[in-house]
Amino acid sequence: MRFQAMILGWVLLTAVSASAGDTLLMPGDVVTMAADMSLASQLAASDSLAAAADVRHARATLYPTLGFQGQYTARDNQPEIAAGPVSFAMGNQSNGEYLLTARELLWNGGQRGLAIEAARQNLDAVRAQGRSRIQSTQLAALDRYVTAMNLKGQDVVLAATLASLEKRLREVQDMFDQGLVARNDLLEIRVQRDRIRDDRSAVHDRLTVVLQDLNRILGREPTAQVSLPDTLVLAIRSTVPDTLGSGYPLEDNLQVRAATANAQTARTLAGLAHKAWYPNVFVAASHSWQENDALVHPYVNAVALGVSWDIFDGGARAAQSAKAAAGVLAFDRSRTEAERSARITREQARLDQARARREEATARSNVAAAAENLRIVGDQYREGVARAGDVLDAEALLADSRLQVILKHHQDFLAGARMAAAEGRDLVAYFRNPNAPHKGASRHE
Repeated sequence: MRFQAMILGWVLLTAVSASAGDTLLMPGDVVTMAADMSLASQLAASDSLAAAADVRHARATLYPTLGFQGQYTARDNQPEIAAGPVSFAMGNQSNGEYLLTARELLWNGGQRGLAIEAARQNLDAVRAQGRSRIQSTQLAALDRYVTAMNLKGQDVVLAATLASLEKRLREVQDMFDQGLVARNDLLEIRVQRDRIRDDRSAVHDRLTVVLQDLNRILGREPTAQVSLPDTLVLAIRSTVPDTLGSGYPLEDNLQVRAATANAQTARTLAGLAHKAWYPNVFVAASHSWQENDALVHPYVNAVALGVSWDIFDGGARAAQSAKAAAGVLAFDRSRTEAERSARITREQARLDQARARREEATARSNVAAAAENLRIVGDQYREGVARAGDVLDAEALLADSRLQVILKHHQDFLAGARMAAAEGRDLVAYFRNPNAPHKGASRHE
């Protein structure tokens, strides 16, 4: 009962702090900040912009190229041509000229279309990889967050144990003053009390470092203030499936989606490498002008239809085609491994969550039993039947049972998030409603 009262006190204290303007960092806030502010989110946005630029670059090959060149030339002598004793002027001593050209690629075996398709598929792959990295960052942030909550829970348990030892110490002090117990009993409890104080100080130090690391992962200053809730409680507790189930939508896993997109891009690039043997058919048009008194037609318009074809390149294209084909095999295998990893990760999370809930229920029963055991041992000590060490062992058993309740509850929480991530669910939406119908991962770019 003392432990429940202490937890209630922490809840009331948290409510007072929140009402004073101190915002609590909840799990939904953690995954949202990781998606919006973390290094992974910024890199994903940057990579997506670069891949989108590659798509625009590929599309630009569908348009003709237009070039302009102009110049003014000054010579020391007028250009002339000699014909026996007579010379004829070929141009002005100083003159201006320009050339305007347009070139359109008519056909190259479909290379432009494949290049555009490959660029689009690469954009999809880059976005999928970015979302996968963001999700990994979200899980890393949740892991640090749960570690911080474990330390906070440990501090609550140590505080309850310390309060109990302080009370026990006063009782033993009274009994010692009456000559009912030996001095070593008093010293033994004092030593244990001081040890608990040191343990709390160590927990506080570890919590400070963990919160700084959490801030770093979230893209914030490490020293930013963080206020944690007292317990991790979802609005709706997620349901643990009995088995993995054949209906699990494996393709929604973000790593699988990224691997699939990479494999599709590799296939398109392999086809593009094979197209390198095709010739280029083009049409070119030009308009030029030259300031030259000797010319009858200073303005010239021309059009040409031509073919360019690399007939022999020493095997460079064959090597590129072989390299692209090897890339297809590698990415296909990567996709297979991603599927296997997703199934194993999801099954591991399912088993972890089910075990955590069983062990949490056991720990709650153990708390009641350990509390009753402490009461009995305390009565026996006052009657002279038990030793002070027996009382301290009972205190330690109760503290460990209380801590196990917190740890198992947090393990359940984290396993549920990992299972949702393995299924490709949007973790921000998951924390709003863990049992919402599965609709795949977030498509936000």
